[in-house]
Amino acid sequence: DEPSRWDHPEKAVHDRQFLAVFDACLNRLPPQQSQVFMMREVVELETQEICEQLGLSAGNVHVILHRARIGLRACLEHNWINPGAGPC
Repeated sequence: DEPSRWDHPEKAVHDRQFLAVFDACLNRLPPQQSQVFMMREVVELETQEICEQLGLSAGNVHVILHRARIGLRACLEHNWINPGAGPC
């Protein structure tokens, strides 16, 4: 068997760079926002499961997710879309 061809090495580098920036942005969020975001978007837990595990109301989970997404968006815009545009 021949190894599969790596057609777009620059895409892999680009993806790794994005993931590094995303991880840094995620780590800049308040701990609870980061935790809830990861539980919902990465682990794909339902809101009720997050509520039960963290002792939060569904409304609180939704507010935390909203704030996490806003924070991630701002950080990614600053550090990925417009790097060096000023303080984050």
